[in-house]
Amino acid sequence: MKLIAKTLVLYSIVTTLALASSCGKKAEQDESTPQTTTTAGQPEDVQSLPKDAVPFAPEIVDGGFEAVFYDYFPSPVPGKQGKMILYRSAKGGQDGGMIFVQQMGAKFEWVWHWYFEDASPKSMIHTEINSDGLWDIRVTMANGRTLELLQDDNFTLDGAERADKIALNGTSSPPSEGHPLWYCFDGFRATAWMSSIEGSVKPFIEVASPLGLADGILSIRALAENQPRKCDILADGKKIQSIDLEKTTDVQLIQLKSDFKKAKKIRLVIMSCHGNCREVAIAELAIK
Repeated sequence: MKLIAKTLVLYSIVTTLALASSCGKKAEQDESTPQTTTTAGQPEDVQSLPKDAVPFAPEIVDGGFEAVFYDYFPSPVPGKQGKMILYRSAKGGQDGGMIFVQQMGAKFEWVWHWYFEDASPKSMIHTEINSDGLWDIRVTMANGRTLELLQDDNFTLDGAERADKIALNGTSSPPSEGHPLWYCFDGFRATAWMSSIEGSVKPFIEVASPLGLADGILSIRALAENQPRKCDILADGKKIQSIDLEKTTDVQLIQLKSDFKKAKKIRLVIMSCHGNCREVAIAELAIK
C-alpha cells in the first residue's frame, strides 16, 4: 500500500510541474504567508470547497464547532478521493481540529482526526517535507503559526475507516523505541504502541474527545505478548472505572460508564500485565 502511495505522489509531482511551475512553489510560499491557501497541485484559483458540503457536519456542529476549510488531499487508496476538513470552536475559542476523510461514490469514510487544544486551524496544504515520497501536511493556524505533520512519522493515512471520532494525536507515557503512539491507531494489528511498565509512572494513553462519544464503547486489541491486564480509565483526570482485560489477541469491547460520554479527555492507565513483562503493548485502540 505504501509503495502505491509513493508512486501516486511521484506521479502527482511530475504532473504538477509539467502543468505550471508556479504551483510547485505553492507550499514554500504558504509557509511564510499565514492566509487561506490552496491545496498543492490544484489550480491557484481554487480555494476551499463549499463548506456547506462538508461531510460529518452534524457531528462537528453537535460538538460545538464549525467547519472553516474543506479541500482535496491525496488518498493513498486507489479509487478513493481524499478530503481534509478543518474546524474551529463555534464560540470564537482558540481550539479546533482537522479530519481526513475518504470518499468513494457517495460514501464518506472517517480515517484520521487531529485536535488542537490551544490553536484554531485556518487552512492547510499537502506538501513533501522530508523527501520520503509521502505527502505531509502544513497547517496554518488563525494566529499565523504553522504546524508541519509528517506522514509515517506523526500519522498514517493507510489505515481503514474508523467508527470512532476521538482525536488520534493524543499523548502517552514514553513509548518504546520504534513503537510510537500512532501505531495503535494505524489499522494494522501487527504494529503496536509500547511502553515500559517498570517505572514509577504507569504506562498510559490519553486522547481528546472534542466531539463526544456516541456509544461509550472502548475497543482494544493486544499483541500476542506484552498484554495489558488491569487498567484504570479516567475522564478529565478523574478515575471513573477499572477493567480487567483477558489474555487474548481478539478485539475486546468494554462498555464505559456514562461519565465518559461528554468527557473532553479520556486516559487509559495500564496497572499490570499478563505474565512477567517489562513492557506493555496495544495494537489497536478505539473509543466509540
